[in-house]
Amino acid sequence: FSCVRPETIHTDSDIKLEPYSTPIEYSHVRVYVSSVFQDKQLEREVVNKLYSHFREFSDDFGIQFQIVDLRYEMKDEIINDILVAQLCRQEVAYSRKISLGPSLVILAGMRYGFRPLPDTIRCQEAISLTRTMDDRSAKDLFYDWFRIDSNSLSNDYSIVPISTRFKYFLSQNPRHESEKFTDRLKWQNENNLIGRFLRRAAKTVFPNDKLKLNNSIFEFEISEGLLHHHGDPNEHCLCFKTHIIDIHKFLLSHDVTRYIDVLPDSKEIDHDAQKALNALKEIKIPQTGTGKGIGAENIFEHKLIFGQDLIDTNKSESFREYLADFENSLKSSTERLIRNCAMKIPNILSSHLSN
Repeated sequence: FSCVRPETIHTDSDIKLEPYSTPIEYSHVRVYVSSVFQDKQLEREVVNKLYSHFREFSDDFGIQFQIVDLRYEMKDEIINDILVAQLCRQEVAYSRKISLGPSLVILAGMRYGFRPLPDTIRCQEAISLTRTMDDRSAKDLFYDWFRIDSNSLSNDYSIVPISTRFKYFLSQNPRHESEKFTDRLKWQNENNLIGRFLRRAAKTVFPNDKLKLNNSIFEFEISEGLLHHHGDPNEHCLCFKTHIIDIHKFLLSHDVTRYIDVLPDSKEIDHDAQKALNALKEIKIPQTGTGKGIGAENIFEHKLIFGQDLIDTNKSESFREYLADFENSLKSSTERLIRNCAMKIPNILSSHLSN
């Protein structure tokens, strides 16, 4: 059911994601599911469960229905070449481009999610950033990961593939499982560290966040699919928000990092990430003032209790009720948007009515 790229993705150190070139021959509804992966696994399974229903419902109108869930397409080679954010934004943009009706379903919990490193930094920007790094180890780490691109006329700095520094990162050899595990932990630690160094330096050099270093992939997806949409977002976007009202009481729980952003190697909340998430959920996504956003009829909110619902979701009756309500809301609202888009296509509508 997951909609994948029509062309083969080549996976080597020079990987490039080319724009879609396949001609659009049918009336499409192509829905991209946007969320932080860790905390919305069960909701994504509900979306996937409804795929067959949505496909049959759309078929009645002569519309081809697709769901894009990148959990199934996030291959190691994409991660290795630091192309995750680029792939996500491209898939959202393509859904926005071809979908007649709904194109984006946002599942917003209490995690802002992974903030990717930029794949390229302009030469002068790199010089400005490193000048503000007082810690020599920070500069060394920057130059370990960002190197002058020999193909760039302006001497831009490009990030190197992860396997350049950690040779077992992509290993498929069972004998190297231990080394692969160790390399992946090292990558996570260095990624977190250089991300903190860059964001700290950028606050001084680029107070307007010119490089978007503070943006998570989740925010990039929403910006691409909602804020850059030229049509009416209420014809194309749905948002399901959850708030865990007692999560601050469970910061020592081993599962808490699935549901809220915490600082690496600690159990303290990442307040910068939470501030960005709240701005996203309460200001950028809703239709506030004259800004482009989603109206109240397309936003659904639920409150969860960590101690009651999320410690063991299999045993929680209230969590099952939440998932059932989520499924019903998703089903009815998606059907409404598909039906509305079909009404704007006279030949599809007349064919449907004649049957």
